[in-house]
Amino acid sequence: MTDIKPMQLGEILDGALTIFGRNLGLFVALGIIALAGPLIFFALLSGPMARAFMPLALQMRMGGVQPSFAQWQPLLAVSLGASKMLPLVGVALCKVALFTLIWFGCVIAVVMLAGVMGLVGPRAAVLAGFGGFGGAIWVVAFVMCGYGVTAQVLTLEDGVGVFGAFARSWDLTRQRKLKVFWTALLSGIVFYVIPYVIVIVVATVLRGMSPPLGRVVGVLSQFMPIVCAPLVVSCLTLLYYDLRVRREGFDLQLLSQRLGVG
Repeated sequence: MTDIKPMQLGEILDGALTIFGRNLGLFVALGIIALAGPLIFFALLSGPMARAFMPLALQMRMGGVQPSFAQWQPLLAVSLGASKMLPLVGVALCKVALFTLIWFGCVIAVVMLAGVMGLVGPRAAVLAGFGGFGGAIWVVAFVMCGYGVTAQVLTLEDGVGVFGAFARSWDLTRQRKLKVFWTALLSGIVFYVIPYVIVIVVATVLRGMSPPLGRVVGVLSQFMPIVCAPLVVSCLTLLYYDLRVRREGFDLQLLSQRLGVG
């Protein structure tokens, strides 16, 4: 078995592919279960209930509800049991609430700053608005990176509650938030954006050549989270290991066996 060591971004992406390949059947089964609820829901909306609930369905789809059900698949695979599910949901809800509050707080601060600078002149107000907006994005990204491995902490460490997972994640990512940012960004681009762009292009081309075949590809694209979500979250899980190795020098060979990396 290969020893776990500090990893570069390329090694993390490669490790995620290794994890997915060795647990393909498990991830696919969990993905089907995770997507069954949303798919059944939207299937029901295609019937008589569609007119009443279609606006809600569109909002949910635009808000990414369907992928969010699938993003926990790798964590389910290494979870210590069903008792972890409720805390994981708690972590997700706390993140949504926290980032929403931070974002709205930043927006209010930017509006106030632009209003004050408007007393100086319109150009000063515009510059303050753009600068404040950039600062707000930085603040939100900084906090998101700090709490980027809360789910991994909660799942892989014993005796850690929801709020303890937030504190632990912040400690692990201290002085490493830039690596968390690049890992999340690159994994999202490689495993989400690029595959979706390819599928959209292929579906568009096929729709022009053969409309039924194009529709089939469009339907199959709804199942892409089964493949994409485990890869992204596996990257974050390997990043969690990397942070522990760098910060604690902890021997993680047993944990690597559980993920099948070695």
